[in-house]
Amino acid sequence: MGICVSAEMRCEYAHILRFYIIDIVAHYFRFYICHSKFIPPSSDIYIKDYVVTLCCCADFFPSSCSPYRIERSGRYPETIQNKYTISHGGIPAPLGYEGYPKSVCVSIDEVVCHGIPDKNRILKQGEIVNVDVTTILNGYFADASRMFCIGDVGQEKQKLVEFTKECLELGVQAAKPWGYLGDIGYVISQHAYENGYSVVREIGGHGVGLEFHEEPWVSHIGEPNTDMILVPGMIFTIEPMINIGAEDVYEDEKDGWTIRTKDGKPSAQWEYTLLITETGNEILTW
Repeated sequence: MGICVSAEMRCEYAHILRFYIIDIVAHYFRFYICHSKFIPPSSDIYIKDYVVTLCCCADFFPSSCSPYRIERSGRYPETIQNKYTISHGGIPAPLGYEGYPKSVCVSIDEVVCHGIPDKNRILKQGEIVNVDVTTILNGYFADASRMFCIGDVGQEKQKLVEFTKECLELGVQAAKPWGYLGDIGYVISQHAYENGYSVVREIGGHGVGLEFHEEPWVSHIGEPNTDMILVPGMIFTIEPMINIGAEDVYEDEKDGWTIRTKDGKPSAQWEYTLLITETGNEILTW
């Protein structure tokens, strides 16, 4: 589940998170700050327990693939997600989060993210659907989302879904220890722009673990060698939202959650949770 950040907040984040001093003392200082922020003292225990939560979150998707077909309502994914999560001792994190009314986000076609499942909204032939699942287990949060195609969605939408996953995978490749957060946004946005797509600016990935949304805020638009230094032990999501049309989006005033493209054209999103390691990174949920 992505986090929305206004232009003003982005400026504030940039002021707080950018770290331009590159001498060795500064690197060690940043290492200490990031570890104390993202990894508790018993880091091995933290990672071990956290992986259990991640498995519970990730394992939901293979069991949930079959319901995404014509004549199922948008509420159906929430029903099976609730049953699966609770039966495994977990808690659906979105339910009640800042007033969100459901256990999962289901975003269809022009809905970029935070779509609210509706039993009266029947999935139709040709629609693309993002399902975003966040699970709490043993006090830890895990986050992931995937795209599903309802029947034959046509070449344009099919390409969008596949291309958005390409963007995510490029972002993962750019996430390296002692690299920069801006490297991730740069490769994603450049790949999108070069192929005629746009990238949603207002919503990004986020740190995750002990809380639903932690630092850092992960923009999917960036410049190389800018923003926060990536330190082994950091855990965050990468979840690019790629549009066929313009990048502009708006929030539904009626429900206060649903984010749609302004031009009504389709959007797609994939989300992984990533751990920065000493030698690279590890995808924890997918």
